[in-house]
Amino acid sequence: MQISLEEIIHRNPDVILVGDFTWGGVTSADVIARPGWEGIAAVQNGQVFEFDDNLVSRPGPRMVDGLEQMAKLLHPELFE
Repeated sequence: MQISLEEIIHRNPDVILVGDFTWGGVTSADVIARPGWEGIAAVQNGQVFEFDDNLVSRPGPRMVDGLEQMAKLLHPELFE
């Protein structure tokens, strides 16, 4: 599913996971610097993370590693 940049601003997410940086795509710095995104909660609170989407984009054993990595980003206090 694709969501427009305007819709992301409208939905005001608390967390943004950037998944395509491993292929030379968008980085967390690119997302933070987008015009109009300074008001998004995730940007304001430093909750924009780069995430290797290869770990969860295809079924397989690596999916468990990907979910663990995602959980560490979203709830680091549970892994202390």
